[in-house]
Amino acid sequence: MNRNRLLTVGIFVSLLLNVFLVAYVGTMLARPPQIAMVADATPVDVGNRIADNLPSEAGARLRVKLRDVGPEILRQVREYRRTLAAAADLLRADEVDKPALKQLVKQARDARAEIGNMLTDSFVETAASLPPEERRKLIRRFRLQ
Repeated sequence: MNRNRLLTVGIFVSLLLNVFLVAYVGTMLARPPQIAMVADATPVDVGNRIADNLPSEAGARLRVKLRDVGPEILRQVREYRRTLAAAADLLRADEVDKPALKQLVKQARDARAEIGNMLTDSFVETAASLPPEERRKLIRRFRLQ
């Protein structure tokens, strides 16, 4: 009798798990697909992680530069995301306007490149201002030697 009760409980738990799994998969399939946001990692955060690898004074200088360009970087990130959303809207249409889609992809690429340029300029200015010994330490930290 005890064995039958255990088997009944096991089957009931299995049934509940299967119902949960089917409901979960159904919910995931019913959701509209999300466009991948490549710029979800905040570029200023990436710059701050680079600053963490710099000698303390240089890291502080890079953070100041990032703070200065931060609003422009955020503006470019918003532009990048807006452009990706517009491209997604074009792709949802029955007929895709290829020239418009190509233009939006170019705009997104340009916004992303501008974000990279601002981060690169901030890093280069900071790295170039380091004394030679600090630059050598930086090279070792990034394992470039």
